[in-house]
Amino acid sequence: MYSNIRPKFFVFLLAIACLGSAQAKVLVPADTTPKITVSTTVLQFGNVRFGQTASLSFTLKNTSDTLVKLKGAVDTTLKPPFTINGGAGLFKLDSGQFITVHVEFTPIQTGSVTDSLVITSNSGSPKNRIVIYLSGYGYIPDTIVKIGVTPSTLNFGVVYTGQSKSLQFVVKNTTNTRLRLTGNISNAHPPFAVTVGLGNFQLDSGQSLPVTVAFAPSVVGIYNDSIIINSNTADGSKRIVLHLVANVHSSDELLPAIDVSADTLNFGQMTKNTGFNPSLFVTIKNVSDSERLLIVNLLFPHDPFQTIGTQDHLELHQRESQEIQVQFTPKAIGTFFDSLVVISNAPKSRIAVYMKAKVISTIDGVDQNEQTGLTLIGTYPNPTTNLMLLQIHSDVIATFSCTVSDLTGKNVLTTPVSILNAGNNILPLNLTSLPQGFYQGRIEGLGKPMLFKIVVTR
Repeated sequence: MYSNIRPKFFVFLLAIACLGSAQAKVLVPADTTPKITVSTTVLQFGNVRFGQTASLSFTLKNTSDTLVKLKGAVDTTLKPPFTINGGAGLFKLDSGQFITVHVEFTPIQTGSVTDSLVITSNSGSPKNRIVIYLSGYGYIPDTIVKIGVTPSTLNFGVVYTGQSKSLQFVVKNTTNTRLRLTGNISNAHPPFAVTVGLGNFQLDSGQSLPVTVAFAPSVVGIYNDSIIINSNTADGSKRIVLHLVANVHSSDELLPAIDVSADTLNFGQMTKNTGFNPSLFVTIKNVSDSERLLIVNLLFPHDPFQTIGTQDHLELHQRESQEIQVQFTPKAIGTFFDSLVVISNAPKSRIAVYMKAKVISTIDGVDQNEQTGLTLIGTYPNPTTNLMLLQIHSDVIATFSCTVSDLTGKNVLTTPVSILNAGNNILPLNLTSLPQGFYQGRIEGLGKPMLFKIVVTR
């Protein structure tokens, strides 16, 4: 019984399999228009010798599964130096068929040439129009060696002392035939130097030699030099001069600039233990023309000179400044000298501001007015450039005026009458209008006038 059923079962399974296969084929739609495929859209012929011919080809194929033929045309309007040698014109291709199109390039002039040809077909948008791009270069073979040097000048621009800068130029064998370029490269004079490529060289066609030139100056100025390239060329390029140019600035320009308002603080002369402690000022400023930080360290003077309220480390940005007050406290008779030392990262890295003061028992050349109890305690600064301060002690309220005369005795300046308070008085004496020289001051009030010396400097 089973032997009769088994063959029928296998026939049934086979029928189902065939039915399934037929149904699968129905699910894949067939192409309704032909498809076109082109092997390349660019033909580059490269360098072709004048008068010779180079050939390249491409294929176009009907890659559809439809029974509709692929119909079209290959452009026949190409003009020399490009021509089609086979495959041009109309074509008809069944599915799977292809044709080969042969294109030739025969240069009739030197230089680069480009063109294109068009393939039209019934394949449907967007491939119903395909463009094939053509390019080639025609040349006349060189009979002599040719050389190329680029650039012709190496301009190092601005270089700062202590720095080093390198630039390159390239020597190339530009011959289009198998001729060897030989030659040599000379060295420049210091501070220029050829660091790579110096001496003899050999270059086949198309080869190049990079040459490195270094420049390491130590002195400010404008520099001009040259490098000579000699070669076996037969024309005017047998000896090529490559120019070198540089402009050297001082490395100090990379540092901040400093300005100190005074180089000397002269407190003049005074008597001791008066309770009057004169102060003078000096200003430190960052005068850089760009954003460079000025770092300053101060070495302060010693007693009886002292700075008031100033730190020993300053950081000043562009155009920032710091005023420093220096006070003198007279305690003993004598002449005192000291200095405030400014140390910075500017080119003038160490600047000294000198200080001077004189303490005496009585003011040199001054008479005390015993009648009114007036005493001239001190004049400072003396010498001065424009303004002098007079310290006068008065036992009572009094009036006074000051007259300044030159060495001939001629009065050159008279102040208005002022009132002195009882005790210490500080009075300004403006000497801006006086030229440089020696003068005598005369304080007049009740009783005998008081005389003192004045020195004006410009």
